[in-house]
Amino acid sequence: MNTLPIQHWIDAGESQTQEFKSSFDKTCVETLVAFANAKGGRALVGENQALNANEISDLYMQSLQLSWDAYPAHNATLSDLSQDKIDRFVKQVNAGGRFDLGTTDGLAALQKLNYISQGQPSWAAMLLFAKEPLRHNIHIGRFKTPSLITDDRQITDTLFEAVEQALRFIISYVPVAFEITGAVQRKERYAYPLAALREALLNAVVHRDYKDGSDIQVKIFDDKLTIFSPGRLYDGLTLAELQQDHYRSRLRNKLVAEGFYLTTGIEKYGSGLLRIRQALTEYPEIQLLIEEISGGISVSFLRTDVAPTIAGAPVSTSGGVSGGVSGGVSGGVKDDASTRSLILAILKERPGLNSRELAATSGMPQRTVERQLRALKADGVIEFKGPPKTGGYHPIP
Repeated sequence: MNTLPIQHWIDAGESQTQEFKSSFDKTCVETLVAFANAKGGRALVGENQALNANEISDLYMQSLQLSWDAYPAHNATLSDLSQDKIDRFVKQVNAGGRFDLGTTDGLAALQKLNYISQGQPSWAAMLLFAKEPLRHNIHIGRFKTPSLITDDRQITDTLFEAVEQALRFIISYVPVAFEITGAVQRKERYAYPLAALREALLNAVVHRDYKDGSDIQVKIFDDKLTIFSPGRLYDGLTLAELQQDHYRSRLRNKLVAEGFYLTTGIEKYGSGLLRIRQALTEYPEIQLLIEEISGGISVSFLRTDVAPTIAGAPVSTSGGVSGGVSGGVSGGVKDDASTRSLILAILKERPGLNSRELAATSGMPQRTVERQLRALKADGVIEFKGPPKTGGYHPIP
């Protein structure tokens, strides 16, 4: 390479058409956009790491304060959206109480929330409501060794549905311990806090880079569970910041995140890891590891040799809810146990929710939630407090 022109530019110094930048970051992109809109110019960058096309695209959109999922989806029309999924979303938003849509008309609601613009669905609308889901998969495997897979599932669906299906499959393979007290009821304790697994999965789905064609990967081993999400940390966020309880949230997919927030799927932007750490306080035998590897983020829950206990008493551990979920997520004792455990985990975090709010939070049909609530109440695990219309369910200590 002939370096003479570059040295000549460096010697000339900065001017109205030339600037020096230490890294290819947001300010560098803003400078290039300004040059492009004016008389042209150049930015000389002293990089120590090359950026790929996706990272350059992210920086450009950040400079314009846009997110990828807000752009119109190529060749998509309103007929590509599922009216049933839209109607269910609108009901959940209205039930959640975080935003007054002022309408029950699905398309009008999506337009108000910017999922539709000028009669065309955005990428977020396609990810959340498409009749034929985009090919972004959640691939889950049960591993005995790194090379021996005993069961796996590839889930391809719109995001609300994919989270529910994936969570049920994950729970079906998480070992559960029981404390037998001699009473009718028995206490159960999963090997991992279900609330933490749910938050980690939601983080992977909401914050992944959808321009990257890779799958979200969930690997379940005997001694650990890992969730990998494609896409590096966004907008300058660092691993060190993630270790803090009050890091500033950076949203790669603003409309996707808003959809889960409005349906109460997520509590607050930037609170996911805080909630995971809070859930892990009752699991001293679990270590949390967050890594940036292979162009993405890996969150691992590592089991140590600490024996699980309930109220200080040792418990016997079953082999877990084994066998997987063959032929899709079906009913039955195993699925009922997983569903009840998820509902109970949510109520422990947010006591006082009613059946409608629980359905919106968990993504499960309200009829299913009501059936499991009746079972939990009959077992003496939860109770209903307050007036019928405004009260809610609470775990019994």
